[in-house]
Amino acid sequence: MDESSSIIQLEDVVEKLIHNYQDLQRERDGLVSDLASKGDEINALQGQITQLQSEQENVHGRVSSLLGKLVEWEQGLEPAEQHDDSAQPTAVPAPPAKLFTMEG
Repeated sequence: MDESSSIIQLEDVVEKLIHNYQDLQRERDGLVSDLASKGDEINALQGQITQLQSEQENVHGRVSSLLGKLVEWEQGLEPAEQHDDSAQPTAVPAPPAKLFTMEG
């Protein structure tokens, strides 16, 4: 009987090992799936980063261009302003007449 109980104990141990092995395989499969999903997510996010960087460069170029045009415009005004100092001052327009008053 001693051998019989040893075999039964061995069977129990082997069954537990097989069950644990199967659990670990399922867990590994789930982790592999999660890893693949995260890889896809990383690729999508890297694509978005690239797109946003491109848009940022585009906006930076446009803003720089506008600032350059403003600087050119200001530089174009400076000589005109210096010439206007020697000219006679321009008349300031009179304020519009009051159309409605609360005076009795």
